[in-house]
Amino acid sequence: SDVVSSVAVNRGIPLLWTTLLRYLIQMISRMASDPGRATMDLLDGRVAIVTGAGRGLGRAHALTLAQAGAAVVVNDYGAGVGGEPDGESPAASVVDEICAAGGVAVADASSVADWAACGRLVELAVDKFGRLDAVVNNAGIARDHMMTSSTEQDFDATIAVHLKGT
Repeated sequence: SDVVSSVAVNRGIPLLWTTLLRYLIQMISRMASDPGRATMDLLDGRVAIVTGAGRGLGRAHALTLAQAGAAVVVNDYGAGVGGEPDGESPAASVVDEICAAGGVAVADASSVADWAACGRLVELAVDKFGRLDAVVNNAGIARDHMMTSSTEQDFDATIAVHLKGT
């Protein structure tokens, strides 16, 4: 740890990378002593919100955080990749998967484009788990056409999710 700090300071490495390096060293030490539990308790007691966690990378983020011991608020509006409502509840499915594996999670289906809903999302994490340590801003929508042929409605929806949602 002191070696990491000294190397980081001498080479001008930002604090974020220094912190990540410390975690990596911790994980390697754990893997050497008990390979099966190397990451199981790395985030014990921590709470994370993952937006867009019903599918794809967001789902992978949520599952990985839970596997490392974090309680996870799985947020997904339940819309397709293009932002259209699809009637599914992918957040609930991911929560079921996390809980079946022994993790702790709660689902939220609010839109990250709605500021008041985002406030309630944070309140949900704090009310349910007593704290909030991390937010993974993964939610996004894609429009399958060029910007020059985009409608104002498509543009506004993309900006709402990608910019307001972060």
